[in-house]
Amino acid sequence: MSIEELQKWQEVIYAVTRGRLSSVQAREEMRRYLERTGYTPDPGLEGTIRDRSSVEGMKHIIDTNVAMARGWAQRQEMLGDVLSPGQELYRQRNSRVPRNWTQRWQDAAEAVGWEGVARGGQMIALVTSPIWVELSAFDNPYPPFDYNSGMRVRPVDFEVCEELGLVSLDDIDALEEEMQAQKRILSPPVLMLGEYD
Repeated sequence: MSIEELQKWQEVIYAVTRGRLSSVQAREEMRRYLERTGYTPDPGLEGTIRDRSSVEGMKHIIDTNVAMARGWAQRQEMLGDVLSPGQELYRQRNSRVPRNWTQRWQDAAEAVGWEGVARGGQMIALVTSPIWVELSAFDNPYPPFDYNSGMRVRPVDFEVCEELGLVSLDDIDALEEEMQAQKRILSPPVLMLGEYD
């Protein structure tokens, strides 16, 4: 893929995140661009999700990147609200082939030693918990956590986090410092192309 094509993908994805283009308009613009530049998919991949000129391929690239940009922005907002220091992983939409997120959550919690993670079956953790990166196929602490995933996060307030043993009033200053530190170092998402499985 050329630098010019990469820049064009970034341009249309940015336009979608800003509301300047719909996903359909972005796909049409990319279709015309790829046609103009003579793009051809590898033999045998024509019309599949691995074909950047196919509807499925373009939709996959645009939707994944737009979801990442929105996930990043949501996380920045959540890291600024110490009164809602937790978040809950939940299913926003059904997937054709749903993954076992309950098991994935359990495995990720164990991998991070349950640091900042509620026990007892809820998929709730502090926004600052390392579980969010561990859970992600992209190593990002925000959704989407995998390709074509219907899982998202929603805020959990201080009182609920306190009841779950994740925070106490004595922790509030340290927690706010950690949230601000993570907010400062959280880089915007990088354009994701080429990963389709």
